[in-house]
Amino acid sequence: MSAIPSDCIRAAADSLGGPLTQEQLGFLQDEVTRLQSSLAQQGQLANAANVLLIAARKFGAQQKLAAAIEKRNAVLNQQRYFQSLAYVTTTWKGKEAEGLQALLTGSIRGRAGARNSAALQQKILAGQYLGGINVELERAGVMEGLRSGSIDRPVGRALWQLSSAAPRLDDIPADAVKAAKIAHKYQELARADANRAGAWIGKLEGWIVRQSHDLYKISKAGFAKWAGLVESKLDWSRIEAERGAIKDRRAFLKEVYTGLASGVHIKAAGEANDTGFRGPRNIGKSMSAERVLHFKDADAWMDYNDVFGSGNIREALFHGLNRSAQNTGLMRAMGPNPQAMLQRLVDEIGRRIDATADPKALKNFSNKTKPGGALWNSMAQLDGSVNIPVDQIKARVGSNLRAWQSMSKLGGAVISSVTDIATAASEASYQGRGFLTGMAESLAAVAEGRPTGERQEILSSLGVFFESVTSSLTREGSLDESFGGWTSRSMQQFFKWNLLNWWTDSLRGSAALAMSHNLGENAGKVWGALNPDLRHTLQLFGVNELDWNVLRKGVRTAEDGRKYMVPDGLDDRRANQLRQFIVDRAHTAVLEPDAGTMARYTRRGLRRGDFTGELNAFLMQFKGFPIAFTRQVLGRDIYGRGADAFAEGSIPAVAKLIAATTILGYGAMAAKDMIRGKKPRDPSDPRTILAAMVQGGGAGIYGDFLFGEFNRFGRSPLEALAGPVAGTGQEIVTMWSQLVRGDADGGQALRLAMGNTPFLNLFYTRPVLDYLILYQVQESISPGTLRRLERSTLKNQGQEYWLKPSEAVGR
Repeated sequence: MSAIPSDCIRAAADSLGGPLTQEQLGFLQDEVTRLQSSLAQQGQLANAANVLLIAARKFGAQQKLAAAIEKRNAVLNQQRYFQSLAYVTTTWKGKEAEGLQALLTGSIRGRAGARNSAALQQKILAGQYLGGINVELERAGVMEGLRSGSIDRPVGRALWQLSSAAPRLDDIPADAVKAAKIAHKYQELARADANRAGAWIGKLEGWIVRQSHDLYKISKAGFAKWAGLVESKLDWSRIEAERGAIKDRRAFLKEVYTGLASGVHIKAAGEANDTGFRGPRNIGKSMSAERVLHFKDADAWMDYNDVFGSGNIREALFHGLNRSAQNTGLMRAMGPNPQAMLQRLVDEIGRRIDATADPKALKNFSNKTKPGGALWNSMAQLDGSVNIPVDQIKARVGSNLRAWQSMSKLGGAVISSVTDIATAASEASYQGRGFLTGMAESLAAVAEGRPTGERQEILSSLGVFFESVTSSLTREGSLDESFGGWTSRSMQQFFKWNLLNWWTDSLRGSAALAMSHNLGENAGKVWGALNPDLRHTLQLFGVNELDWNVLRKGVRTAEDGRKYMVPDGLDDRRANQLRQFIVDRAHTAVLEPDAGTMARYTRRGLRRGDFTGELNAFLMQFKGFPIAFTRQVLGRDIYGRGADAFAEGSIPAVAKLIAATTILGYGAMAAKDMIRGKKPRDPSDPRTILAAMVQGGGAGIYGDFLFGEFNRFGRSPLEALAGPVAGTGQEIVTMWSQLVRGDADGGQALRLAMGNTPFLNLFYTRPVLDYLILYQVQESISPGTLRRLERSTLKNQGQEYWLKPSEAVGR
C-alpha cells in the first residue's frame, strides 16, 4: 500500500474545514496513516485515494466532535470560574485563601457555602453509587452470592454481554444476571454523571468494570512476566483498529507497563486530556494507558484481573465506582480541568489583591496559595495524586506495619467510641435540636442497631452508605491500593469482630435519619420561621429561601409514620444540596476525618513510599481522630456559628461538649479498666481528669497509649508521640538491651508480644485469655512478674486491681 503524500492530506483536510496548523497537520498525517492501515486490513478499500477521502472525512467528523466537546467544556469552565471567583471575592473578602480552600475541601468557618466543596461532592457521589448498589443487591437476594465469590465469573460474563449491542444472557445463571444488571445500572449512572460534569465517555463494547491494576503486583512481577500473560489475552485486532498497525507489540506493551507500574492511572480524571479534548491530538490520546487494553473475552479479562488486578471482580466494580465518584465530584466543583481552574483563580485573585496596593495582604495570600502549600496539598488529596506511591514496595511495607499496629491496639476501640454519643449530641445542638435530644437519639441508635429495610433505602437516596457493608463485598482497604490482600482481609475481619463497624454504622445512620426527619418535620415552615441554628447550618451548603421552598416539597412519610426529607422528585441542584447537608453533618456527628483534615494535617500532600511520606504516616497513626475532633468539632463551635470566631453560643457549646466528652471519656476508661481487672482510676486525680479529657476528645486508643502505656519500659511521652510503630520498636530495643545485660524479665517480654499480636487484644477475649492462660504462662516464665506488674500499675497509674493477677494465678 503506497503512502499518501502530505500535500494531498493537507488539501483534503483543508477542503473539510479550512487551513491546518502544523500541529494539526502532524496529527492528521498520523490519523490518516492509521485509518488507511485499518481500512486496508479490513479489505474495505483498495484505492489509496478512496482511503484518503474516508480518512479525511472521519478526521473531519472527529474534529467537529472535538470542537463541540471543547465548546461545551469551555462553557462549563467559564460558568464554574465566574461562580467560584464571585463567591471567593465576596463571601470570603479579606480571607480569599480560605475561600479557595472552601471550594476544595470545605471550611469550618460559618460563612455561606463554606461546606459546599469538591470533597463533599466526591463523598455524596460515592454514597449514591456504593450505597445504592448495596441496597439493590440486598433487595434482589444476590448479596450472599457476591459476598462468597461463587458467582464472580458468571457476573463478569454477564457484564461483558450487557455492554454489547445484542446481549446473550441465556446460558448465564439467573442470580449472576440479576447482579450484573444492577452493577451495569450504576456504571451507566456514573458514566452519565461524569459526562454531565465535563467528560465524554462513550459506551464501550466488551466492558466489564473499570480495569484495576495493582502497582505492587505489576512492579514485583516485572515487565517480562506481565507482558507474557497479557499479550495472549488481548484482542490485538481491536487495539489495532483503534490505534493503527502495531509493528512492535513488545514496545507497545512496554509503554503501557511503564504507565501502570508508575501509578499514573491512580490519579483522578478531570484534566484536559481526559475531559477537555482541547485540540486534535487529544482525540487519539485522551485515554489513560490501561484503557487501550482490550481483552479477547470476559474470561481473558478476569484471568488478567486475578493475577494483576486489585482484587476480584466485585472489588474492581466498587473500586471503579469509587474512582468515578472522585473524578466526577472534582469536576462538578472545579470544572473539567480542576488544576488549571485552581491556578486561574489563584492568579486572578492575586491580581485583584495586588491592585489594592496592600502588600501585606498580597504576601499573606501568596504564602497561603504557593505551590506545595496547603491549598495544592488539598488538590493532590482530591485528584488522587497523593496516593501514587514513590516506591510501591516501601509503601506496602509501611501500610502493613501500621495495619498490624491497628489490629494489635484497637481491640477496645468500640469502648473508646462511646464519646461519639457526645459528639452526635453536639451536632444536634449545633442544628438547633438540643444537646439532650442528640444524646437520646444516639442511645436509641445503640439499642436499635444498624438501620435496615426502608430506613436503609432512605439513607442510600441521601448518599449515606455503610462502609462495613461494602467491605463485606470487598477487602477492607481495597479502595486503598497500598494494602496487601492478606492485610486487607484481616482488617475487614478485625473491625467486624471489634464491633467498631457496627457501632459506626448504627450511630451515623441514626444521625443522618434524625436530620432528615427533622427537616421533614420543619417542611411546613417558611424560611423565616425555621430555627435560626438550622437556617444557619443550611446556609453553609448554599441553601437560601428559594431553595428551601423547593426542598420543602421533598418529604416522604415512611412505613414507621415518620416524615423524612429526601431527594426524590427534587431537581438536581436541590437534591445535591440536601445530600450535602445530610452527608457532611452525619460525618461530623459520628466523626470521620474529612478531606481538609487529611490534606492539611495528616497527609499534607506527602506520598507514601519515600522517607518523608512514610515517616509522616508513622508519626500520624492514631492521631487523625484527635486532630479531626479539634478541627471539625471544636472548630465548628468556635468558628462555625457565625462569620467570625466566637459568635453567640460558641462558649456554652464548647463548655457542654467538653463536659460531656470528659464524662464519657472517663466512663470509657473505667469500662476498659474494669474489663482488665483494674479498679477505675480516681476521678479526683488531675491526671485522671486530663486523661478523660484526652480520651473524650477523640484520642481514643491513643489516649490510652499516652496515659498509661509509655511508662512500662521507661518510654517518655515525647517518644510515645512518635507513634505506635516507633514506640513498639523502642520497646523491642529496650528489651533486647535488657536481655544482653542479663536482666530481662520473661513475663515482661511476653506482655510485649501479647500487646503486639493482632486479634489478641479484642476487649471481650483478652481478659479471658489473661486470667485463664496468659497470666499463668507469665508467672511460669518469670516467677513474681505479676506482683511486679501490680506494683508498677499502682506506682505509674495509681490503680489497684479488683481481681489481682497474682491471686488469680494462685487460685
